[in-house]
Amino acid sequence: PAPPGAPGAGGAAALFAEINAKGEGGVTKHLKKVTDDMKTKNRPKDDVALVPAPSKAEAPKPAPKAAKSQKKKGNPKVELEDDKRWVVEWQEGSRFEQKEIVLDGVEMHHSVYVYACENCIVRVQGKCNSITLQACNRTSVGFQQMIATVEALNCTSIELQATCNLPSCFLEKCNGVMLYLSEQAMDADIVTAASTGINVTIPGENPGDDPVEMAIAEQFISRVKDYKICTEAVGHLA
Repeated sequence: PAPPGAPGAGGAAALFAEINAKGEGGVTKHLKKVTDDMKTKNRPKDDVALVPAPSKAEAPKPAPKAAKSQKKKGNPKVELEDDKRWVVEWQEGSRFEQKEIVLDGVEMHHSVYVYACENCIVRVQGKCNSITLQACNRTSVGFQQMIATVEALNCTSIELQATCNLPSCFLEKCNGVMLYLSEQAMDADIVTAASTGINVTIPGENPGDDPVEMAIAEQFISRVKDYKICTEAVGHLA
């Protein structure tokens, strides 16, 4: 028997024997002959098929950045309207240097309206009817004698300072309010609604004592008693 891996009887030897039997030209006589006009070098350039080069993948274009929303600002204004209302609007200072606005000549039938001011100090000189702050940020208002009330709406980080009397103060949707009360204003009614971080500073009990700072309650507990709602502030234990 033939050793393993050796070609069998009808293998390569039989193939070469068949080629030799056909003689010269026996194997290639059935192949088609290539003429000169079929050669690529002799063909017109327009007939030569060009293989298109692979196109490079285009890098995805970055998405356009959304424009930063900027707070729409109005025209700065400080004026007395119709001899009735002082208007202070769109005044702006900086964190390092607050802008100071002094309202001189305020009379008892005048009201003061402070709107959209930032990093400002407003000083109201004279006796006025009322003061309203709205949409102010990091702004301080100092005033002397007040007939009615001081109110603040939608304000953040503001200071209110009463150097004389203050009947009442109303704060709504404010965050971070420091209310300075003089000795004449310590009996003021302070009403808060949906506000946080409200602190009141009053003079010390004795002359020469440091001022006393107190926080207004933000948490309350309510109970039904005798068919009525009774609400009390929740005190914090030391």
